[in-house]
Amino acid sequence: MWPGDKVFYLWGARVDYVEKPSWRWKLYDRHLMRRVWAPTSVFNEEVLESYRQTLNDFRPRIIYAYPTPLALLCKYLLECGSLPPAPERHLYRRAFGARRPRNDLPGAGLRNFRALRCARFWNDRGRMRTAPWHAREPAAVFVEYKPVEGGEVEGLHEILVTDLLNCGMPLIRYKINDCTIPTGAACPCGRGYPLIGRVIGRTTDNFYLPNGDVVPGVSLTNRIIKVCPGIGKMQVIQDTIDSFRIRYVPGPGFSPSDLQNLGEILKFYFGSSVTWKFEQTAEIERERSGKTRFCISHVNQKDQAKVAELHPHA
Repeated sequence: MWPGDKVFYLWGARVDYVEKPSWRWKLYDRHLMRRVWAPTSVFNEEVLESYRQTLNDFRPRIIYAYPTPLALLCKYLLECGSLPPAPERHLYRRAFGARRPRNDLPGAGLRNFRALRCARFWNDRGRMRTAPWHAREPAAVFVEYKPVEGGEVEGLHEILVTDLLNCGMPLIRYKINDCTIPTGAACPCGRGYPLIGRVIGRTTDNFYLPNGDVVPGVSLTNRIIKVCPGIGKMQVIQDTIDSFRIRYVPGPGFSPSDLQNLGEILKFYFGSSVTWKFEQTAEIERERSGKTRFCISHVNQKDQAKVAELHPHA
């Protein structure tokens, strides 16, 4: 990525963009910063078509996105082009005609931590290195690997990040909910970056609603947690096409108003055609892989097929 490259952000973190920009801000974003923001709150045919037209008009060089919303967009683009279906891992290259594979960037967006494949070993998907320091500061981020007990993969560790440059609000041993298998070796490219094994990141499902809308679970992460400061942990579970369960662990400052605020934000994104109930629990269990799943959908393929039949591009 170079200065001046056009970037299309298929993004869910509302703190990163202006939701209702003025015309001045639109000019600043598109013509000076050369970027376009595409929110991932809700996907339906109207939203997907608008993003398709934006891509055709803007013609970005780089698409920066979470993998699940990007897969939904790619599926729509392929269907519009009358192309045969493809596995999700190939959707990106087929939809956009990429000449080289996509780059995975697991990490913490505001905490100066990234893991990515080395350019010298691009085709080696198992070779990923971390860059836990800033170009101007040799010790910007301190990365730890905490063993995960009972994980299904031997040697599985949870990634903990301590940001040493964030003077406003330093984050100590921040859990990014990504797990990996550290190797203890340096990348053979000669730059000295430490290598890690396969990254097992967050698992979030898509929520299929009765009206055909699709809500990517990853897009709810920032929106829900931010409005409920008194809730320590949370898990959103879709049991049927129109019913949800919200499991939560009360935090130190929990009050009934947290659940009221949560209900309002859920109604905003899910609409009035679904119902939900709150379940207080002592803990949100980890998966065998070591991950904590924030969003889970139990909607089976038959229910999804009914939605797809009524709304082909859902």
